Amino acid sequence: MSIQRWSEGGAFWRYEHILSSNRVVKVLAMFLLGLVAGRNRIYARLSENKMLLKRIQKWGFIVGLPASIAFALFFVDGKQLPKPAGLLDTLFYAISVIPLSLAFTASVCLFWLNPSGRWLMLFAPAGRMALTNYIMQTFISIFIYYGIGLGLGAKTGSTVYILIAILVYLIQLWYSRIWLKYFSYGPFEWVWRQLTYSRYIKNKKVRISGISRT
Repeated sequence: MSIQRWSEGGAFWRYEHILSSNRVVKVLAMFLLGLVAGRNRIYARLSENKMLLKRIQKWGFIVGLPASIAFALFFVDGKQLPKPAGLLDTLFYAISVIPLSLAFTASVCLFWLNPSGRWLMLFAPAGRMALTNYIMQTFISIFIYYGIGLGLGAKTGSTVYILIAILVYLIQLWYSRIWLKYFSYGPFEWVWRQLTYSRYIKNKKVRISGISRT
């Protein structure tokens, strides 16, 4: 398959998948859930919300795992719209994704509360630059897979995709840690904050006697 045909086919498949999986509604719902969690500072009061996290973990897996299995079965049954049965994979996708993602998130939070989970701090710099890293992943992937770059999209399979994704993330862990030694926010986070508060915000840290200050 040529890189041009792969790119054209991928674009049409992507739009179809976004519509059939109700991606717009799902993403909006996740944004609203994130807003509620942020307003209630659940992320900053994990110990106080331990029982809530356990309930989310429990019911997220109870609902999400069976729904994910059902989604996988209906996704490959060959039935598509306009047949009524073609809606079943979309239905179970909607039911499975959010509960399961919340269950995994709650599991990570509960693991963090355990003393043995403190090694998760290794991922903190990349998390503090989540917007920057998300956008950078897009640019890096376009360069690696599409014709304007290396054009590997039509030449590699899923195994290589996964290995490349892990490598890219490890590089992001490395440069995020270095960046945050000298700056308080990632570059896109810094721009976003200024747009949000409509004022200039200092980003570069000032080092005084070995202590970093913004």
